[in-house]
Amino acid sequence: HLRFFFPLMIAAVVLPFTSNFINAGLARLPSPHIYISAYAVASSLMKLLLSPLFLVRPMVTSLANDMSSYSKVKLFVIKLMIGVVLLMMVATISGLTRYIFSHFMGVQGETLKAAITIFAVFNLYPIGLLLKDFCHAILLKFEKSFVIPFSSLLRILVVAIIVKNIDDLLFIPPAILAGLILIFAVFIEGILSLIATKASIKSIPGAFGSRQADITEQQDIEKISSRYIFAFYSPLIITSFIGALRIPLVHATLARSISPEQAITSFSIAWGVCALFLTPLSMFKQVPLLYYNKNDEQSVKSTVATTLLLGTTLTGILFFISMTPIGHYILTDLIAIDKTIADATLRIIKAGAILPFIATVRESFYGILMKEYKTRVMGSTKILNIAILTVAITFIILVEPKNTALSCMYAIVVSQFCEVILIFGIFKNICKPKKITKDKRGVRK
Repeated sequence: HLRFFFPLMIAAVVLPFTSNFINAGLARLPSPHIYISAYAVASSLMKLLLSPLFLVRPMVTSLANDMSSYSKVKLFVIKLMIGVVLLMMVATISGLTRYIFSHFMGVQGETLKAAITIFAVFNLYPIGLLLKDFCHAILLKFEKSFVIPFSSLLRILVVAIIVKNIDDLLFIPPAILAGLILIFAVFIEGILSLIATKASIKSIPGAFGSRQADITEQQDIEKISSRYIFAFYSPLIITSFIGALRIPLVHATLARSISPEQAITSFSIAWGVCALFLTPLSMFKQVPLLYYNKNDEQSVKSTVATTLLLGTTLTGILFFISMTPIGHYILTDLIAIDKTIADATLRIIKAGAILPFIATVRESFYGILMKEYKTRVMGSTKILNIAILTVAITFIILVEPKNTALSCMYAIVVSQFCEVILIFGIFKNICKPKKITKDKRGVRK
């Protein structure tokens, strides 16, 4: 299981470096603070509107079990992508983006103009994202995960080359250039993923034809239809959208704290460190999707052992960083922040050190629920998560604790823990193994 997951973890870890390289490139543009701020604002809205596409990979892995279901799933995700592109275009043309940026995000002047232009360029992003994620899903379906990190690494390399030579590209308007760097990056990775898929699998119809579907898949192939795919995926859209609301809620709370600048800075740095451990775990649901079988005791034990080992290891590393001089070295020497903020940041990291373990368990349950075609309950658990977080944040705003950033991290931990408890209760009721009965001759019925 870890051999399968390790390449996915590498790919997930290197991708955040794209943003770091892009920020380095934006810092070389005229008036860099305008374009860095505008890029951050535009990308935050884009990610919110892109949330329906974030779980395409596990959905394709779960539902595409033969050529018939593969074709239906492919058509569904293409329609979904077109819908997202049209939504982003309407938001751009109608002036909705201007209204959101100015009234909800407080952006004005040249930064507002740049953010609107960058978002307009981002309208192309869903196409490249779907190409990349759909190809990755097919590679995962046929257990070719070792191929995926190469396209991600080459994406980083291409972006680094563009950033290094950005002075030669200044004939392009800066706001358009800022958006094109990300667009070019995702299309490069998408095209490379397509080439890798063709090279490693060669014939997808032939691969499906030679593949032996397991019992669960054989039982559900006939049920796959456009309506069934929508019923399967719509809770995942809700899950993804609600998950995207978490950090904006926290930032809105920190902005109302006694020292908003310090609170936002310390929490953002702490969350950035935690995200290095949490981001790869978003791919962990692929492990039970491919390897878990509730009727195979060895498969169940192996999945549980992998989940506990990975979650405990990552949480242990994060806790170790927060408790030792290594944490201070990373924050004060490498990131170069003030010692006072570093101390506050380490306390927040320590409070959130349990999150990798919680996330590993949650993603494992998510993968099993998707394999059992029980995605409807996932939306309910995520609603509970955001409801508890909202109540906790409202309490924080009313009480005004001395350390608002630390309180917000505790609120996130509690909300995610409650979500996992609910998932576990649901899992026990709907994912029970089938009882195998035998006749008098000892033959399974």
